[in-house]
Amino acid sequence: MIDNFEKYKHIKSRLILGDTRREIPRYCFVVPTYKRPKQLKRALLSIYNQKNAPQYDVVVVDNDNAMNTETENMIRNCQKSNLYYYKNEENIGLFGNWNRCYELGRGDYCCFCMDDDEISEFYLERIDAVLRERELDCLRVGESILDENDNPIAEHNILEKRYENRPNHLQYVTWKYFLYRGALPPGGMCIKKMVMLKSGGVR
Repeated sequence: MIDNFEKYKHIKSRLILGDTRREIPRYCFVVPTYKRPKQLKRALLSIYNQKNAPQYDVVVVDNDNAMNTETENMIRNCQKSNLYYYKNEENIGLFGNWNRCYELGRGDYCCFCMDDDEISEFYLERIDAVLRERELDCLRVGESILDENDNPIAEHNILEKRYENRPNHLQYVTWKYFLYRGALPPGGMCIKKMVMLKSGGVR
């Protein structure tokens, strides 16, 4: 097994905002970003808009190591107590930053959100309802692709029929499906942090 976390171990991620002394919840939204402050703001607002959700943290990992950027200033303006903002000391690439998100995620489960994604307001409520009934390594929900005017142009509610669970279009899959069968992008995926770390990460 290749340890993809080891590739970037020498490159540190600096905590810019966030109090690591806070209690760690079960869930954490992890958001990789690079020079897309407007899209990132929408993503964060959708995460903050969760309804009937259990406690969660939000970890943003910025692949832009410059200081006082538009992204950094935006995050400072919409900071909440459960937000943690990191900057990588060097750009470690797309997959490297995805892996770093899993390393820095707080909690048992990481909910992956790309910086141009928006999360349904009932996302975490539904995820939690499933995981309270059954312990799973990985869980993914359906998604819609929108154009620049927020009009739906495509919908993906299943990956393969044998993985489909029809109520709420939740699929129960193993982490290997995403790592080795190319089921990307991972937006909306909820995966056990320790499972991802032990797998060697995305390559």
